[in-house]
This record gives sequence, C-alpha cells and structure tokens, in this order.
Amino acid sequence: MKINLLLILMLMGQWTTAQTVFDWASAPQGVEMEYIHLEALPDGGIFAVSDNDRLNEMRHPWFFVDGKGKHFEDRQLAGNENTNILMRFDRDGALLWWQSWREENISIVDTEMGKDGKIYMLVYVEYDDYFNNYDYDYYEEEETDEVIIEYGAVPNYHRDKYIKTPVGYALVRLSQEGSVEQVVSLEQFNDIDSEVNLVDFELYGDDQYVVAGDVDEGTYTENMDLPCNGVGGDFIMLLDNEGKKVWWDIIVNRKFKYCSSDMEANHLSVAKDGTIYFGVSYVEGACFSNGMQKVAPVNYKVKQYGSARESYVVSYSPNGKMNWIKMGEGNSHFIGLTKTKSGVCLVHRLYEDVRSFGEEVDTIGGGWNIVFTHIDKKGKLDWNLVTEMSALGNLIVDDQQNIVAAGRLNKEGTNYLRSVKLGDIELDEKIESVVVKISPKGAVKEVWGADFGTKGFESPIVIQNNKGEFFLGTEVWVGGGLKLNIRYKELPEVVKSGGAAVLGKIKF
Repeated sequence: MKINLLLILMLMGQWTTAQTVFDWASAPQGVEMEYIHLEALPDGGIFAVSDNDRLNEMRHPWFFVDGKGKHFEDRQLAGNENTNILMRFDRDGALLWWQSWREENISIVDTEMGKDGKIYMLVYVEYDDYFNNYDYDYYEEEETDEVIIEYGAVPNYHRDKYIKTPVGYALVRLSQEGSVEQVVSLEQFNDIDSEVNLVDFELYGDDQYVVAGDVDEGTYTENMDLPCNGVGGDFIMLLDNEGKKVWWDIIVNRKFKYCSSDMEANHLSVAKDGTIYFGVSYVEGACFSNGMQKVAPVNYKVKQYGSARESYVVSYSPNGKMNWIKMGEGNSHFIGLTKTKSGVCLVHRLYEDVRSFGEEVDTIGGGWNIVFTHIDKKGKLDWNLVTEMSALGNLIVDDQQNIVAAGRLNKEGTNYLRSVKLGDIELDEKIESVVVKISPKGAVKEVWGADFGTKGFESPIVIQNNKGEFFLGTEVWVGGGLKLNIRYKELPEVVKSGGAAVLGKIKF
C-alpha cells in the first residue's frame, strides 16, 4: 500500500510539473462524452457536438466545468440516455448555451458553418409514436395502394417545442443562439427500399448542398447506365435549397456487389471555384460512371496485406462532370481529404506497400504508414509525406494555407511502429496526441503534442477560428478515480475513472 501511494505521489509530481498545453480547457464529470464535431463561429467562438452515453459514474456527482471554471449541474447537459449535446463556447471558454438531443429521436451525421453565420447540420430523424398515433399524412399511388409517411421530430429548445419532420435524413439550420430556423427533409434518401446511408455533406455556394453516401441495391441505381454491376455503390449528389437533386454520380465495386471497403471513410471537399473532390477506397478496384475502370494493384515487391485495396480521389466540375480520377497505385486505405488553394490534400494509409499516387515513397520501417498526398487542380501529383501517425481525427487548412492534421501516435499497438518523429521534428517518447502543421510544399513545420494517457483510444479533432486560434476536442485518460488536473494543471478539477472529454484552446 505504501509503495502504491508513493507511486501515485510520484506520478502526481511528474504530471503537475509538466508544461501547460491549453490556454483554457473544459471537461465533464460523471458521464462518458466524446467530441465528434467542431465548427468555428464568426465571433471567434466554437460550436461543438458531443456524443454522450448515459451516466456511468454514479459515485461521482455530475457536473460540467467550462473553460472559465464555471460549474454547470443541469442534468440535461448529461442526461440518463445516449444523447448528442450541442454546445456553444465563446473564444475564452465560457459555455453560452447547450441542448440535449436524444439519439433515439435524432442523430447528427455532420455539421457545417455557413457564410451567413448560421449552423447547418445533416441529421437523421427517427420514428416517434407521439407524432404518428393521431396524424397520418398519405397519398394514393393507386386505388388500392396507400403509402403512409411516418414522422419524428427536430427539437427546438428556444421555442420550447418540436418540429414535426418525416422520418429519415434532413438538413437543419440553427441560429447562433441555438434556435431552429429551417428544416429541409431530404425525401429522396428516405425510401426504405433503397437503404441509403449518408456520411458527409458540405455547403455549396449560397443555397445548395453536396452530400456523399452509399446505397445498396435499390431505386438509386435503376436508371444509371453503369459499365459493371450497377447494384449499389458510393455516390455524390448536389442538392438545391429545397433538398432536390441537381445532379449525382455513383461509383461501384468492380468485382463485388457492394460499396467501398470502408463506407464511413468517404469524404468530400468543396473548393472556392466550385470544384468538388470526393475520396473513397475499394477492394479489387472500382468502376466509374464514365466507363473507366480502375483495378486495385498487386505489388509483388512487397508483402501483400490481405485483399488488394486502393484509394481514389475524383474531381468534379460544378455541373457534375468528372475532371479527372486519380488512383493510389498502392495497397492503401483512404482516410480523409481537404481542398487547398492549389488543389486537394488527401490522407491514406499504406499497407505494407511503397507506392503512393504514382510515386515510390520511403516508408518508415516498412509497416503501416499514414501518408499525406497533395494533388494539383489538374490531377497531377505534387508531393507525398510519409508519417508515423497511427490515426487521423480530422484535417483542415489554416489561414496561411498550411495543412493542419489532428491525430494520434500509437506506440504500443502490435501493428504500428514506435513513433518518435514527424518530418524533421523529434517528439518526446510519451507524446501520443498530436496536431501537425504541414506547409503547402509538404514539409512538417510545427508539431503540438501532449501525453493524455489515452494510448491511442480516441483521435483528437481540431478547428481554427478567424482570429487564427486553434481549439482541440480530445480525450484525457486518468485511472483510479483521480482528478483530471493531475496530468496538466490547467485542466478542470474533475474526478474521472477512465477517459474524459476535454475541449480547449491549445498553445499552437
């Protein structure tokens, strides 16, 4: 017992004397929380969405501490059910408002900040008995064929009511004060026979939207003239301000009758000139609507890891025409992308391979490497940057056109290398959460790092506001019911037994 107590005191001394990594930080006590979306507001503040599980640490009182040290004990901020919590912070860390949206009623797929200063969310509305027992809307397709529209609701806390909405996907516009201003039901995605899954969206111009997702065999492929299976795939679609289709395109697996190898990893990004970039990866190759087929490579120089898979990025013009298709030419898995001033930067993981988008690269130890690749507007490779990062949380471009990536370094996993270096920057052996700044030319300029004790469980996400300040949503891990500020003194004094969701402004 004395030895254990001495060890804890030694750890406390080590952690509390470490350098500070946040200017301010917030955290909860008594609930499992993870930040899943961050958006920068026009006033420099932050809009955040967290994924909360039911209260699981009942021996510790529930409360939330914001970046100013203020305690909030409203149970709606935690809830006893699985919820998404919508939160607005000012740039100094004060929590201005919050809302609890129960996941059994509505799920938040993605968020975007509009040029108009409004918050846009892609959501999925679930069925609710309350809105269906007494009020059915229907229409007659045939004299004997009646179609019933089922309903759920979008919560509107500031008006103290719910907005009745058809079950399925919808776009929601929020004011900065958190009031729902508009709900647009995306009816074409809500046909139960099509089994559509939306995974990403972005605003397009002033009043349009572009969405990405996948679809199993169903109505969405019946009228597409595809050169191969034509029974489901990954798609991109431009919608008008009423949610109606303007144009769309679909990519299918070349060999098998299903979508990409990892549907949730599909991402898109919209450039200022209206170009849309769409990234995806496939096992055994892909088939595109323009008749082009790309076959996943088999590289006999290196050890083959499982089935050959390949990353792709497609460039679309504003009218939906394919500008070009670029394939990875290596056994890789697409992770994410973002537009830049001169093209697009994408992130993918090489699996025991040495080729990345037309170039042989120097892998680090010959293992699984996360690679940053920049391709110009014409589809030409600019550069590859091989790193020892083990996972990516998100990817943005800052106000200086640097590529900023938040991720983690897993030094203890059996599949990953011991990461101690990013570019030419040496990292302390305890660092496992990082934010990396990469120049437009592909060189690592700066690395922010911290030891959060997570051992690679959750990847951080980062956002930059219009003041040039960076904010991070991450997990900090402590054990044995210790106080969170045992790691870094600027963290809130909350008790946790495991991981705690921290949102704060970082010194970067």
